[in-house]
Amino acid sequence: MLHHTRQLIALTLLLAACGRDHPGDGEPSGTDPVHTTASAVAAELDDAEQATLDAARRALAEEHFEAVETILAELLARTPPHPEVLFFAGYADYERRLFERAARRLTAAVAQRPELRAESAGLGFALHHLGRYDEAHQAFEAALEADPDAYRVHYGLGLVALSRGDPEAARRHLDEALRRDPDLLEARLEQARLLEREDALDEALAAVTEVVERSPAHEEALYLQGRLLLQLGRSEQAEAVLARQAELAAVREQIAALDALAASGDDDPDLHAGMAALLLRIGDPNEARRAVRRGLHRFPDDLILQALAADLAESPQGD
Repeated sequence: MLHHTRQLIALTLLLAACGRDHPGDGEPSGTDPVHTTASAVAAELDDAEQATLDAARRALAEEHFEAVETILAELLARTPPHPEVLFFAGYADYERRLFERAARRLTAAVAQRPELRAESAGLGFALHHLGRYDEAHQAFEAALEADPDAYRVHYGLGLVALSRGDPEAARRHLDEALRRDPDLLEARLEQARLLEREDALDEALAAVTEVVERSPAHEEALYLQGRLLLQLGRSEQAEAVLARQAELAAVREQIAALDALAASGDDDPDLHAGMAALLLRIGDPNEARRAVRRGLHRFPDDLILQALAADLAESPQGD
């Protein structure tokens, strides 16, 4: 989900440099207050409001997704909210897996300001998560038209094609996504699933094994790898892989419990340090870094979190 952040920042800087024209007359359906009509045009932001939006952008870039809603609360209460306010709030919702609200906000933002389509892949992914595959396909096609080099949009179109039962389109888009970015492990995993459907089990196993080698804590990839090994009659290897997947699932439950405790208001630096330690235990340094960053955002003076951040900064970056 986090591949969008740099592009989002670049896009909003571009919009600021080009001036703040009035949004277009697009009108998404529905009665949610984020939706606008042609006669209800969002007022442009003054300097103080722009500073608030900049603070929300920084929070999003630093992965403090819950903070975005709080920072933008006053601007979101407008009727209608400014499109860039909706856009950043919608992406924060997407990262928090609040897909329904993300879809509403991103739809309204793009309708008001079509320039945002170039970075609106998140709308397609949110709609796909909601099972609204035709709308997701339309959103991805609009994003690709606005930015033909958006490799993650090809990945999204591949996901939609798989969900709609169109393997040829899925293969075409996944291959294109991987041609543009061979390190896009999500696309490699979907490619493995497609190969399994086609009974190309050895090829599927090779593809998913690459994902596991690059991302050892990837539960979905481990589960698929174990399933493929079983189908190929390699039961001893399959049992070892599935045992590893079960171990990861148990640790993820512990992490989720700590995260829920922090979110409940009973927050403490040790909770974030504990999450980071568990993530390191299962071999997920990138998520450990994020756990530490979230902890430092709330407890910037905590010495343990500062030391963890320094140690993690020196360790290799994973995929």
